[in-house]
Amino acid sequence: MSDHEQTAIDLLYSGREKLAEWHIENRVTNVNYKDKRGDSALTVAACHGFSGAVELLLIKGANIHIRNKYYSTAIIEACHSGHTEIVELLFANGARIDDVDGFGFNPLLTAAKEGFHETVLVLLALGADPNYRITVPISVYHGWTALIAAARFGHLEIVESLLSREVDINHRSGSGDTALILATCWNHIAIIKLLLRRGADPNIGNMHGNSPLIVAARERHVDCASILLELGADVNLKNKYGMTALMEAAYRDHMGIVKMLLINGANISDKDKDGKRAIDNTDREDIRAVIDKWPTTMAISVLKDLQIEHCLDYDFYKDLQEFGVD
Repeated sequence: MSDHEQTAIDLLYSGREKLAEWHIENRVTNVNYKDKRGDSALTVAACHGFSGAVELLLIKGANIHIRNKYYSTAIIEACHSGHTEIVELLFANGARIDDVDGFGFNPLLTAAKEGFHETVLVLLALGADPNYRITVPISVYHGWTALIAAARFGHLEIVESLLSREVDINHRSGSGDTALILATCWNHIAIIKLLLRRGADPNIGNMHGNSPLIVAARERHVDCASILLELGADVNLKNKYGMTALMEAAYRDHMGIVKMLLINGANISDKDKDGKRAIDNTDREDIRAVIDKWPTTMAISVLKDLQIEHCLDYDFYKDLQEFGVD
């Protein structure tokens, strides 16, 4: 191990850029040295945003494609921290816009995930593929695109910029999740609205068959459920286990979502694969009562509307009471 090379890397890690530059200029003989952590001076300098050190290392012949222990290159490291100036510098010196790290992330997907809008715009201008998807089969991010990453982490401006390109808005990840499903799961209201208005399908399910509305019910996201219903979600879709959004809402004991789904036509008679209905999925008596009495509630609501419209005699409702209608 070279003490000078390790000292330069340690100085970069600790943020002492100028002193690190002095060591690189005057002491370091192997600019491509990697320490026990698998880091080189170039990947560390790029990650920390030290453009002077990056430029000096390149002048002294640093390998621009050198990788750290995560198989990440300097341009990916710069994107990870949002150092746009360094991204441009590295690209101008031969860095590949389509480099991929050990998890399958390329520069664009990295910047989109971390929320660096300016970096995303620069990468797109440099020719990055907005539809690139992770193909590493063992990665938990398998099948992710920049749009899915930005939607999952709530980066609205990046989602808008990606949608201005020809991206597949309904692309499904390896687990079947779309950008809309993940935005719903994490309660990113503005992104949900944007995706739906740009044509995202609200009825695509993931690998478990969970549609965005079922996910909203499961996660108890009232506003998400409301928006999805307003913009085309099928209230009675079932997942692969036969569960509907109403069953999920009842199971999660969320009265507000239960009522919302009922008002929007949820079927209280649907059964899951175990033969259970929504009413069987909750022990809360108030929710059970609402579901149980819903047909009667709806009948009275319709009849009241008819009375207002046609000026019917309210005595008519007394007759209904004789038949057990409260």
